[in-house]
Amino acid sequence: MVACSRKRFAVGSTEEYEETCCIGEGGYGTVVKARHRVTGQVVAIKRLGAPGQGQSAVMREKSFLEACSGNPFIVGFHGLVRALDSMELRLVMEHVGPSIRDVLLQSADDDAPFSETIVRGIMWQLLTGAKKMHALHIVHRDIKPENILISANDQSVVVKICDFGLALHMSDAPPYDQVGTSWYMAPEMLLGKTDYDALVDTWSLGCVMAELIDGCVLFHALNDEGQL
Repeated sequence: MVACSRKRFAVGSTEEYEETCCIGEGGYGTVVKARHRVTGQVVAIKRLGAPGQGQSAVMREKSFLEACSGNPFIVGFHGLVRALDSMELRLVMEHVGPSIRDVLLQSADDDAPFSETIVRGIMWQLLTGAKKMHALHIVHRDIKPENILISANDQSVVVKICDFGLALHMSDAPPYDQVGTSWYMAPEMLLGKTDYDALVDTWSLGCVMAELIDGCVLFHALNDEGQL
């Protein structure tokens, strides 16, 4: 069971928000940028993929985000809204900026998309965020450039881990599933071990660091066997 804070969020309605654009789409679902019609607050609203995915998946991801509330390097959670047409629950989160994958793709022609100084700062934030997350016994299991959001200006670069759809709480006894993205998956997961721990996230972060420095995926194979 996920250790949650005692704070509770009221369930609002998607009618309270005006969607402005789609900022992410994949097997996990769709994320749209939206603006609150009264306050003007800009947020990201996530709708899970398949209609039959159920409320339990939404509530599970909510519980992880809620537990990590206050972690400056995890995307902030604002609450839940319900779509009146389908009655589906959706997650309302902090709007940060593009993913690191987006930035890497935009700078594909650069030999080093990020300077060593910036990489050092990014990794400090990611490792600090992961340490706080792991202290809550939460393992993300899918850390990769697509799931790291970045906000930058002339003075600073801030990154935040997002998408807890595959996260695990270590109070859940093994066996654990082999989930995630193979390019960033730890060897023990690729080997089919079912009793791994938070170190699988540390491996993924190492792969991300190498990609930030070089601009290329560190371990790029077509299948799990080749990945090993």
